[in-house]
Order: sequence, then structure tokens, then C-alpha cells
Amino acid sequence: MQGIIIYDSKYGATRQYAEWLGTELNLPFSLSHNITKKQIDEADYLLIGTPVYFGKFRIRRWLRKNAGNINNKKLFFFIVNATAPDEQERRDKFAKDNIGGEIRNKCEIYFLPGRLIHKNLTPFDKLMVKMGERAIKDPVKRNGIRSDLDNVKKENLVKLIERVNNYCSERSQAIHLARPFI
Repeated sequence: MQGIIIYDSKYGATRQYAEWLGTELNLPFSLSHNITKKQIDEADYLLIGTPVYFGKFRIRRWLRKNAGNINNKKLFFFIVNATAPDEQERRDKFAKDNIGGEIRNKCEIYFLPGRLIHKNLTPFDKLMVKMGERAIKDPVKRNGIRSDLDNVKKENLVKLIERVNNYCSERSQAIHLARPFI
């Protein structure tokens, strides 16, 4: 089984996860704009990583452009954001709004905690965070967005790594069983 990790990243959290996944799964990883159709065609499965900015996947244009090429692949998405695990409805909306229905119905999605370091933000992103902060009613959550956070940890990948390894093992067994006995 051949896989490839395709990601987009702005501040480095998704890149860090892609690098860790590449090391743990022994897979190549690359920014989405460097991936060729040939690389996609040769892969049996894809791990696709993206941060979420204000409800939008950073990799969304690439997904739309390559929907036909990736539609027949096994897909594992790792979505990096600061949305709390108890906000599953919001997370589901991210997936629904950014992954086309045909692809979304066939992929597995893993949400991973990200990071927000205010001093590293572009002026535009600082403004957007400020605007988002004003829209939050809950004072605890509003305070949370004002603080730096960095929850990017290798341990966050355990379930995804286990699932990819299980998938590869299952597929290898299925291929082995499907071969004619000689």
C-alpha cells in the first residue's frame, strides 16, 4: 500500500503534524501546491491536512481542483483548529462546508488541536481574531481566544496513525486473499 501526506499550513501546526505522520507512517509529505497528478494516481490512500481559518479550510481550493483525482482514493483528513472537542456540531459544519459531499461520504476525518500565537499573526489575522472575539458571548471562551495556545502534540495523532495502519493491514490481507491460489 502506498500513501502520501498532502497538507497546507500557514503558521506551522499542520506542517508539524504532517512531518510527524510522515515519520511514524514512513510516508512522503508535501505541500498541496507541490503535489502532481502522477503522485496522486500512484497512491492508494491520501492523508490530507489543513488548518481552519474562520470556518474555511486552507486547502479548499486544492480540494475542489483535485476532486476528480482523489475521488477514488481512500482519504484520511486531519483538520487542525482551536475548536473544542465538545463543539462537534461546529466541527461537522467545517467538514460539510469544505469537503464536497461525494468525497465527504467516503473519507475519515480527524480533528486535531492547533495553536494560536498572537505575536505570529499577520495584521489581517489579528484583526479577524479580534472580530471573532467580539462575536463570542461566553466570557470564558472570549478570554480563551485572547490567550496564546499551543496544543500541537505528537500524542494527538495516535488514533489517526492506528487507523491508517489498520487500513493498510486490512487492505493487504484483502489483496492477499484475492490472489488466485497457484
